[in-house]
Amino acid sequence: MGRPNAVVTSPNITITDEQMMSMQDEALRKLQNDKNEIRKRFALMQMNDIVFILGGYIVDSKTGQKKAPKNDYL
Repeated sequence: MGRPNAVVTSPNITITDEQMMSMQDEALRKLQNDKNEIRKRFALMQMNDIVFILGGYIVDSKTGQKKAPKNDYL
């Protein structure tokens, strides 16, 4: 699994940095549903109650082919 290229936070965030990190790690774990795929060049948008995963592309680890992701957010 790749790491995000950018993390954008809402201007009115009221949660702690530790809560944000925990939410982001959980979102990345949910995103990694297929071990043959690697998501590259995506961003996270942090809100108080949810983390959105935006953009990027999927690289098939067996063939190296790039394709659009099925889900742009969680």
